Amino acid sequence: MASKIDQFCALFKSIQFKVQKEPEKPVVSKQTLDGQNKEKVLIELNKALSRAKSEFNSAKKMHKHGKMSASELFDFEVRLQEIRDQINRIKEDDSNGFDEFEELGGEE
Repeated sequence: MASKIDQFCALFKSIQFKVQKEPEKPVVSKQTLDGQNKEKVLIELNKALSRAKSEFNSAKKMHKHGKMSASELFDFEVRLQEIRDQINRIKEDDSNGFDEFEELGGEE
């Protein structure tokens, strides 16, 4: 039995169809994607860190002038530390991942 493409082409015998295959897409490994994702996350976290630093500095000035309570200032400081911790965790995971691969390679 002829395929649907052959049946379609048979309807138009006077026209020649040139069928081209799409070029093959490059194979992207999961490690490459993970590395790219980590880089993007680190870039965004660094941007958030710089924004949080400027907000914290503004909050310190407001607190100094009596326009903000100490607990509100503390919230800004906590957020700043949370972002730093997230960046450190990602960097540690990245360095620990390489150590695991090196250990596997050394055992073979």
